[in-house]
Amino acid sequence: MLRDVAAPRPGPGQAVVDVSVIPVLFLDTQIRQGAAKDWFPTTPPYVPGSGVAGTVTAVGEGVQPEWVNRNVVGATQGGSYVEVAIAPVDSLVEIPPGLGMAEAAALLTDGRTAVGLIEMADRRSLWNWMPAATSWAVPTNHDRGPSSSSRSWASQKSFCS
Repeated sequence: MLRDVAAPRPGPGQAVVDVSVIPVLFLDTQIRQGAAKDWFPTTPPYVPGSGVAGTVTAVGEGVQPEWVNRNVVGATQGGSYVEVAIAPVDSLVEIPPGLGMAEAAALLTDGRTAVGLIEMADRRSLWNWMPAATSWAVPTNHDRGPSSSSRSWASQKSFCS
């Protein structure tokens, strides 16, 4: 069921994000079907999702105005299956040039998984699971694991915390 709601207004430390892309997780589908109600109880109206990629359109008190018009990805407060979302500014990461919003949104979850696997990997088997786990290539040095340049963007803020 869809419904119209008032446009969100940012509070202190928050940003309003005009949502372009949301990551859809398998878990979201299970919660919507009620299959995970023992772990994730919901009551209507329920808005699924927890992350967005989009453009900051307004900021709240204590947030630098330079955030406005930045393309960002990050966690939301409340659901993310919306046209306009509220996000804590400290959860947002500016999307670097050359990376699309869909790819950035995928990194919210898949990026964390890939980095975690890299950190736990047996270096000898790195190339066996990397393409399947990430569906993107990460340059590596077989003797020392992933290069520092391959981790630099993914290690920012919310992607690896």
